[in-house]
Amino acid sequence: MALGGAAPRHGKTGVERPRELVCDRVAGMMEIAPITQFGFGTSMSIDPAQLWLERFREIGALIETHADTLVERWSERALIEQPTADDVFRAELRDSLPEWLRALGRALAKSSPAAASDHRVLALEHGEQRWHVGWKLGEVVRDYQMLRLVILDFLDATLPQPLQTRECMAVGLGIDEAIGASIAAYVRHRDQAMHTAHQRMNEFLSVLSHELRNFLAPLTSALDVQELQQPDLAGSEMHGIIRRSTEHLTRLVGDLLDVSRAAAGKLVIERGPVDLLEIAQRAVEITRATITERGQRLHVDLPNTPLVISGDAFRLTQVLVNLLHNACKYSPQGRSIYLQLREEGKEAVARVRDEGIGIAPETLPEIFKLFVQAESGPARSSGGLGIGLALVSKLVELHGGNVSAFSAGAGQGSEFVVRLPIATNSATSEATG
Repeated sequence: MALGGAAPRHGKTGVERPRELVCDRVAGMMEIAPITQFGFGTSMSIDPAQLWLERFREIGALIETHADTLVERWSERALIEQPTADDVFRAELRDSLPEWLRALGRALAKSSPAAASDHRVLALEHGEQRWHVGWKLGEVVRDYQMLRLVILDFLDATLPQPLQTRECMAVGLGIDEAIGASIAAYVRHRDQAMHTAHQRMNEFLSVLSHELRNFLAPLTSALDVQELQQPDLAGSEMHGIIRRSTEHLTRLVGDLLDVSRAAAGKLVIERGPVDLLEIAQRAVEITRATITERGQRLHVDLPNTPLVISGDAFRLTQVLVNLLHNACKYSPQGRSIYLQLREEGKEAVARVRDEGIGIAPETLPEIFKLFVQAESGPARSSGGLGIGLALVSKLVELHGGNVSAFSAGAGQGSEFVVRLPIATNSATSEATG
């Protein structure tokens, strides 16, 4: 029996139309825009501003009057079609959704664009609610799509005459605007939450790195004093382990601090003419002991003449050291590591290649992102935090260059290529003079 005393159309006309037939037809209409042929011999233009100027008193009154019933029908259908959506929030919607439906009904009945704004405002609140309880974006959209079908099904069964095309379009427009408003609120809150989480992570990294550095400073000083007072200890195996571990941890903390600075936009470089040949030689000196200790072979191919670029000598050394340490860390004992420096056109190109574990194709596009590592999962044995390559990428970017990673896949080794712009002739003369 029809609600609200309205005679069911099937009882008056004797025409029995399946419920889904009407819903599917109307849903199809709303997907075709802006001009479409509906099969009635006329072309219908979907102009939202014009549509809101039309008055749909009958369907607007029905939606406003029977908002509670529509919500109950929506709830029953939602429990079946969206079983993973949060049930607690569904209970909240049962309380707040009728108000939105009444606003939609009034907007349809009053034929005023201003009246149509009320249901959009309420939809924004629903989007915020859905975000706070952890709904997925697809669940937000499907929720309103189900409500659209419930409303059209109800109107089709209740109206004494067939539902008109413009009426279907008006209901669909109201639902689509609600979807848009709800998604906008949902996405805004999601982005704000991600931004806040990112800020907190950066603050945590900054505080952590400063605290660790404060502990490391006296430890390093104590080692230096001990070596001066007891020279024989400097050559002992135990002292060597402590020294190397301290240096590794100091470098790791330094990278961590730089990453937090870069994320906050506070990482600066002191530009000047520098010889990349000298920088490469310095990076080799810093890393050779570690590479030799692991039984690996370092092959260096450097030019015979200076290769001058404009940059920060300390930061560029940090780039090559990080790449060489990365190659050492992810290569088995006995394997080779290659460092090559070349001038190619107007660029200085440094290549670091290894015969290590390689990089899986799915990881390669993400390898320069923070905390991403070529080796992952519980079986990961190479250590590290996944910050070295992220820092390399940022430092190279600050120098106006770019860095790329190449690998044929797991177990096939990897190659990192750094490209930096070569300095002008005046800067070259200053660096080599």
